[in-house]
Amino acid sequence: ELVLRRLRKLELKLSDPEGNTFAGDLLSCVESPKLKDFKLLAVLTPQLLDAVRMALLPAEGLHFLSLTALPDPSEVILGAETVAA
Repeated sequence: ELVLRRLRKLELKLSDPEGNTFAGDLLSCVESPKLKDFKLLAVLTPQLLDAVRMALLPAEGLHFLSLTALPDPSEVILGAETVAA
């Protein structure tokens, strides 16, 4: 079993559902009190946010946290003018 206990910085940029699944699995391995810097760019799902929460619980002095939400491609609605172009 992989356990990341000395991780200081983690930056994830995810653009698809498979990436979110992988990130959830990866974040379940993070148990680092030394984590200081965490950045996430992704379609934010409840499962992914729960994995982030669990990964950040052991952090004893988080200095920087950035969560950037991407639009969910399955929810993008195109107007008639966009489709006609």
